[in-house]
Amino acid sequence: MGFKNKFITILLSMVMVTSSNAGNILCIIVFPAYSHQQPLLALSEKLARRGHNLTVLTTDPPKKPIPNYTYIDMSSAYKNLKEMDEKFGFNLQREMSAAEIFKKLPQVFSELCDYELGLPQVQAFIGKAASMKFDAVLIENQYYSSFHGLTHKLGSPPVIGVHTFVPWSALDEFMGVKVNPSYMPHIFSHHSDSMTFLERCFNTFLYWYNWYLVEYELFPYQEAILKKYFGTNTPSAREMEFNKSLLLVPADLSVAYPMSIPPNYVRTGTFHIQPSPEPLLKDLKQWIDAAEQGIVYFSLGSNMQGTSVPREKREIFFKTIRRFPKIRFFWKYEAESPLSNVPSNLLIRKWFPQQSILVHPKCRIFISQGGLQSTEEAIYYAVPLLVIPLFADQPHQAAKIEKEGAGLSLLLSRLTEDNFYDVISSMLTDPKFKSNMNRLSSLSKDQMVPALDEAAWWVEYVIRHKGARHLRPQNLNMNWIQVQLVDVYGAIVAAALFVLYIIYKLIKSIVALIPLGKSKKGKKAKSKRS
Repeated sequence: MGFKNKFITILLSMVMVTSSNAGNILCIIVFPAYSHQQPLLALSEKLARRGHNLTVLTTDPPKKPIPNYTYIDMSSAYKNLKEMDEKFGFNLQREMSAAEIFKKLPQVFSELCDYELGLPQVQAFIGKAASMKFDAVLIENQYYSSFHGLTHKLGSPPVIGVHTFVPWSALDEFMGVKVNPSYMPHIFSHHSDSMTFLERCFNTFLYWYNWYLVEYELFPYQEAILKKYFGTNTPSAREMEFNKSLLLVPADLSVAYPMSIPPNYVRTGTFHIQPSPEPLLKDLKQWIDAAEQGIVYFSLGSNMQGTSVPREKREIFFKTIRRFPKIRFFWKYEAESPLSNVPSNLLIRKWFPQQSILVHPKCRIFISQGGLQSTEEAIYYAVPLLVIPLFADQPHQAAKIEKEGAGLSLLLSRLTEDNFYDVISSMLTDPKFKSNMNRLSSLSKDQMVPALDEAAWWVEYVIRHKGARHLRPQNLNMNWIQVQLVDVYGAIVAAALFVLYIIYKLIKSIVALIPLGKSKKGKKAKSKRS
């Protein structure tokens, strides 16, 4: 960027900050996983830098003080999430099918909300809420309806949801999106938007099953927690869920699919990407520089720990890595003690600066679980993906990457040394994967305004316009009979039946006037004379 463009950007940013009144903004980030926390943390810090006062309920508080930024620490929820394995069999350290996740989500989300709302520091904040004034509330857009009781206690300021997944049909309906399972794949499906007949059948079943769980399990659970912490005079969980002013969706069309959306549903692009990541530490840079044919970065994300990989699969990784002696591998693996039998071309650590590695020109493949934030980073830095999906939205991202020709996928349960070696070899030798990822990367970067600036502008827009209710489509104020035109079609059918009934009665009346009886008697008399 030239000096002139830089100057214009800085000047525009200064004008936008000084022209907008500083607001008090509450940010609620419920799920204890850094990948879920990242988008809202990035947005809340951006808003603080623009002069707004932020209060943030988070499981990942900042390590350094941030001006205009107060946080309420909910990090003990990580321990609570681990305990859910014993309670409900909900374990993020293994593959889980869509059926398993659906079965456990209502209890898991409710347990999490109950735990966090009951924390002493959160209770202290709730106790002061009635005397506090907030201009807007940002909340992770998930099934955490009980937290909307806090919004009600604050006097019902505008609520802005922020997606931490790609578009999710049952959640998007809260914003007035008209969901069509024929071309909108459910987030827990393994399908792209190009589905066969059987895949459309399965996708439709997932959508309706998701709807059933929300209406008859999730909402009742959340309603009970809502009343427990905020009293019986609070509006219903369902009512408040449908009352959000705006939804910000960081997933752009490089990682998600096209769909029709109303004005209160805004796709901005990724929040958390660092266009210029921090330089690599000296030892990591030396390790990469010494790689003859490049590097492969391997991480299964912030939820799945490397130590949870079964030993036999770990040995497959080791054997396969040895078969690429001129490629150097990084593996984020949370081992407490050093592993034995580690290949000489493999570097293992508990943590790596992921974006700083992906941006390096020698990074040739990213082996990932396919979480949204990791997928967005791979696309932004144009690194082909080998996806090993485990649960939730990860198979969905794997299907998107394969459809775009920007990578391949393998199930951990079906992974062998041969198929693992084959896919890595294919991705290293076939230029189409890099070419297609370059195309997606170009798409993700081609924005009129940086995503974080756009998201911050929309938050300020909602504050300026006192909730921006003009963005909400009217179908959010109608019942399903009116939205689906059941009453209109019913009236048309009733009118048609009435017309048919009138025609029938007319025909019957006309037929009754015809002297059929006399003609028959005349014929009989004639026959007797003859």
